Amino acid sequence: SAPWSQSRLPKNVYPNEYQLTLELFELNEGEDEYSGTVDIVLEVRSSTYDIILHGEMLISDVVVTQRSSPNNIPLNVDCVLPFPNTQTLTIHLTEQLQVGNLYDVRISFFRALSLHGTGIFEVPFTTDPSGLK
Repeated sequence: SAPWSQSRLPKNVYPNEYQLTLELFELNEGEDEYSGTVDIVLEVRSSTYDIILHGEMLISDVVVTQRSSPNNIPLNVDCVLPFPNTQTLTIHLTEQLQVGNLYDVRISFFRALSLHGTGIFEVPFTTDPSGLK
């Protein structure tokens, strides 16, 4: 079956390292928002046009570059497809990722805080009579 329909990620690309940067904006009731980036260094173990990652569809931008390429010229991302049933995203490229190369993937995102307890969400707190929160 198709790799994006599996709950386990395929082993053709492997993350060597990753970094998450998260920014919370001014928090105002009803308008709380956050943004951030995920930077991933991927090692390609078998050639592929697709990068499949766990994630939700809150992406605003995806950039993929070959680590050793001059001038860090981005590869052309054809589309980014969410698969909610497996909580995965497929990043489809117009050119094939080559075995043995390292690629940098930068995913930027922006979203409102959730009020329903999924993802990054708000939790109201109260202060008791003694002043404890």
